[in-house]
Amino acid sequence: MTVQRLHELLERIDSVQDQTDVDLLLFFFRHPNALLTVEFLAAAVGHDQGRVEESLKGLIEAGLIERVKGRTVAAHSFLFRPAAQESVGALLQIASSRPGRLALLDVLQQRATTMPPKRKA
Repeated sequence: MTVQRLHELLERIDSVQDQTDVDLLLFFFRHPNALLTVEFLAAAVGHDQGRVEESLKGLIEAGLIERVKGRTVAAHSFLFRPAAQESVGALLQIASSRPGRLALLDVLQQRATTMPPKRKA
């Protein structure tokens, strides 16, 4: 794994912009069909609920995750759609190891300081 490879993958998957996006994708990679509330999801990945909602919106718009409304107002079924972009699997394989995750977060930090955000914070 090289830093250049991470840059190439992130160019193809422009919806992954920060640690919250990575953590949500890893969660759904491990739990591809989850019925839960956004509050529980935020607690599970260790991020602020507002940031998780924003990240979910971007990942849903990118076609990587599908939200299916549940019978209750709060619970939704989230479906992981890795086939939407083949590069996602390669990125998640890298992010699944500690060294890979740290390298990915480093690259995302570099990109955040050199590139304008693609969605509002």
